[in-house]
This record gives sequence, structure tokens and C-alpha cells, in this order.
Amino acid sequence: MNKQTNKWIVILIVVTGFLLHLNCLAQEPSWLVMVWWDEFNYSGAPDTSKWGYDVGAGGWGNNEEQNYTNQLKNSYVENGELHIEALKENDSWTSARLITKNKGDWLYGRVEVRANLPSGRGTWPEIWMLPTDWEYGGWPSSGEIDIMEHVGYEPTTIFGTVHTEAYNHGLGTQRGDDIQVPDAEQESHLYAIEWDAGRISFFVDDSNCYTFWNPQISYKEWPFDKRFHLLLNIAIGGSWGGAQGIDPNLTHASMEIDYVRVYSNDTIPPEVSGPEFTQTGDTVIYNTYIYKDGEYLWVFPETTEILSGQGTNEITVVWGDSAGYVGVNVSIPGKTFDTSNLLVDVIIIPTGDAFNINPADENDSLLWVVENETANLLQPALSAGMLEVGYDVTDLYENSRLVYRFEHPVVLSEYRVMEFYLKSVMANPPGNMRIDMVDINGNVNPDELFEIVTFEEDEAFHEFHKVFGIYPDENYRLDRVSEICLYINWGDAGVAGSGTIWIDSLRMVPWTGQVNAIPAVDEEWFSIFPNPAGERLNLRFNRSISASRNTKIVLYSVKGAPLFDFVLEKGIDKYSIPINTLTPGIYLVRINSGNQLFSRIFVKQQ
Repeated sequence: MNKQTNKWIVILIVVTGFLLHLNCLAQEPSWLVMVWWDEFNYSGAPDTSKWGYDVGAGGWGNNEEQNYTNQLKNSYVENGELHIEALKENDSWTSARLITKNKGDWLYGRVEVRANLPSGRGTWPEIWMLPTDWEYGGWPSSGEIDIMEHVGYEPTTIFGTVHTEAYNHGLGTQRGDDIQVPDAEQESHLYAIEWDAGRISFFVDDSNCYTFWNPQISYKEWPFDKRFHLLLNIAIGGSWGGAQGIDPNLTHASMEIDYVRVYSNDTIPPEVSGPEFTQTGDTVIYNTYIYKDGEYLWVFPETTEILSGQGTNEITVVWGDSAGYVGVNVSIPGKTFDTSNLLVDVIIIPTGDAFNINPADENDSLLWVVENETANLLQPALSAGMLEVGYDVTDLYENSRLVYRFEHPVVLSEYRVMEFYLKSVMANPPGNMRIDMVDINGNVNPDELFEIVTFEEDEAFHEFHKVFGIYPDENYRLDRVSEICLYINWGDAGVAGSGTIWIDSLRMVPWTGQVNAIPAVDEEWFSIFPNPAGERLNLRFNRSISASRNTKIVLYSVKGAPLFDFVLEKGIDKYSIPINTLTPGIYLVRINSGNQLFSRIFVKQQ
């Protein structure tokens, strides 16, 4: 092949490469939609819906000095900025490393962070990305994108780099470049990448300082076809940051971030973000993606008041008393998206000493209703402010039930002790009774059914308790209870026949580690200790009980099964029950003294 031919081949290759480069530039995407952002327009800890933490020490693979924490002193939001603080205390460094993993993960897009960098020899701040799923293996096989790196001993230099299995600093083959930013430690600048299937371009403000092109060979050169997440941190010392030592007078370094924004070039449909549960009167915020030249129309249930933001991507409202959909209609030039809807329910969060479950409303209309009515008869009524239930059961396996349906789901994760007084007709008490707490999905916790199988035949009110949430079930939501179901005389333990029960003072109270008596009961009649108990439970009685000739002690399981009984001799004012054979759980001690009955709940521990 002659020299002239070689010359034309070289020219052809150069021209072809130039045209391909121009074609790629011509197809650079227009970043149409902001899909993730944090403007830091709040105060306190970083938003946990967007940010998590990497914590710990150990050098982080680079012999770094700092211990990363999730403490407020190392990362906080104030005056519209995220502050990441590296602090030297007692000759030890702490700092923060914030991550968006599983809260913000992206394949392609424009990622931009506006930040003011720390100063001081030994500092090593970084804005960077790591793979979320590590599908090609550990570092560096799955890749790393360093949007911005800076070391304190080169205060005006900003680095942008990629690392892959083929190109990494371990081999000295990493791909990247640097740019001079004289006031990087004094002023905020925009650090960004634009990433698609063919390239990753690095920017400082409007300057494209480097572009890494996809060589189209294998994952070893280009693992950047998987999703990545963002990291923000300040390291101290290390193989690069500490290459010229750490200033011994340095005790504090701060990086201030004005905002983080992530854009997509796809015209993806809108999606409403915000709380799915709220309370009447709460001020809540909903948002959707930010579209270039987008027009927004928000729709809410009729009782909700819009405070601000109609026509924008973010809206603030005061929620009314109705559940319903939050909808947003978005139009961009040449396209109108289908309405995006988010179903929002109103919840009730109990406060105070107790959450009362009143049997009737303010107009004395009964709130309990009969459902699944069969040949078995249930007749609820309001009687002197109490729930009265007449029943006539003929078929123990046809479960008619009474249902109390809350106006809105109730959060009972803290108020998880049910208590009430119960009385039955002496001549014909029920064989059993069951109360179910039903969540918004129609589920109950099968390990925490409230079953009562023992009824005193004295036509007096007796106290009952049940602690829920001791044995959690992953399919059951105690924080979203929608109704209470009551069954009388059901299954093998039921008794066919008729009768009447009365329920008074039904309520939920907070769980404090022990169940307290309902306030109407006099605590001075007898006491139990310790509570929780391990080997023995001690009882102490007042003079009235000890003087009685027929005081009976009965120990019951949480399901009402009698486990132990004993009749006190006259004059005994204390007694000790061995409980070492009991399994850990909740138990009831009942004292029947003369014409009076008293109960206490205790916890058996290991």
C-alpha cells in the first residue's frame, strides 16, 4: 500500500470520527423533566425520605481518618443549605457521608449539585456516584462516577473522573480531567454530569471539563448501563486527601450545598408524591416532577383548602375531613399527560391519657351495627351510656358479629392496650366472647385475638385488658385500625342460648410496659410486685381483704384460662405465687373477696 493511499485512509478515519462526534453532539438530550430534587428549604436533619447515611470508620479503603456519623453535628440543614461538617474533637475526626441509595437511584440523566467546598490541607470533599446493585461485581467492576473531587492542598483544582474495571486509579488508568476554579473554597459553584448510553460529560458551572465516551467494548470499560445513586461527603486525610499531611491546626471543615437536582430527558408521565395518610386540619405538601414549560392543574377533595402552589409542580393545602384523591394534570408543548392520582386517607392519631370508643355519637345514635346476620340474633342498644347486647345463639358456627367502624383509620401503635368493664346476666353468661381489631386491609393478627372464656356469675362489672402488638404480624397494621368486631358464643367454646352483656368504658390506652387498672378501681385494695416478674409474684392485701374469710386468688392466662387458684386463710395480708413454670407473656391475677372483685395484670419475663 503506497503512502498516498495511507494518507487518504487516515483522512477518512479522522473525518468519520469527527462526523460521529458531531452526530453525538447533535443528539445530546434536552433535559425536560426534574425527577428528583432537594432544595433544602427546611431546617434540622436531612430529609429521611431522600437521604440515608454511610456510617463508621476503618479508613474506607483509602486510609481516611474520619468516623462517619448520622449525628446532627455532622450533617444538618439550615438557612436553605445542607451543611456537611468534619469536626476534630479529642484528636479524632468525625464527618458525614450522605447517600440517596434506594431513595434516589437513576440510570442516565443530568445530576447537578451546587456547593461551596471546604478548605484546609487534609480535606477531601466529594460529590460522586456508586452503583446501587453492583451487578458487575465489587469495586471497580461495577463503576464509580466522581462528579467532583477536591483535595485541600490543591485549593483551586476540581477533578472529574470515572473508574471501571479497565480504567481505575489502582491501575493508574482512570479516565478524567481537572479544571481550575480559583474561588472553589469561597463561592458556590454548580458541579454536574450529563449521562446517557453513549457518554458521561462533566461540568463546572457552564464549562464542560471532560467527556468520557462509551468505547462500546464490554462492561469492563463501560459498566454505566445500570442504576447509580449519589453520595456527598467530606473525608479527612487518606491516600489522596492526606498525601501532603493534615494541617495540625485544622479542627473544622464545612461543605455547604445549595441544592441537588436530577433531570431526565424522557417525557415520563407525572407522579404525585406526598403523604398517603393525613389528619383533618394538617398542612401537607404534594408535588410532581418539574417539566420544562409545564402547566399544572391540581385537584383535591372538596373540603381541602389550597394555600399555595396551584399552577406549579408543588402545592400546599390544609386537608379537610374527607379522604379522596390528589390529582394533577400536566401539559407540556405538544403533549397532555393523563391525570396522575394519589389516594389519600385521613387518619386519627390518639392523644391524651386514653382514646375512648364511645358506643354512640353525640345524638345518641348507636355506632355498633350487626353484620353477617344469620339465624343467630344480636341486638345492640344504648343503655345508660353503655353498650348493651342481647343475644340468642342457636348455631355456634354461623358467626353473626357486631362491628364498630371508625370514621377514619386509627393509629394504635402506641395506644395498644384495650380495656373495658364487662357484665353478663348471672343466669346465662356467654360461653365465650371475642374482640378483633381489624386493619384497613381487612386483616387481624391471629396471634393476638382477644378471647374471653371466663365470666363471673355475679352480675357485677369486671375489668378486662388486652395488650396488642406483643406478637407483631407482618401482614397486620396496628397503625391503621379501621374497625372492631365483636363475636358472642362462637365455635366449640360457645354455648347455645340467649342472654345479655353490657360493655362500659371501652377505650385504648398507651402501653407503658405494664397494664394499669381502669381508674374506677381502687388501687389500694391490693398490690403486686415485682412487675414484670420472673420466678415469683408477690401479692400484698389491705386489712379488709385479709380479714375476709373467703378470699380467693385466681391466676388466668391472657386468654382467660384459669391456671392457679387458692383460698386465703383469714388474717393473711401477703402471698407469693411461684410463676417460674409459666411461659413469658401477659397474665391476670383476680382477687374475689367477699362481694368485691379486683384484678391486676402482670408480665411474666424470662
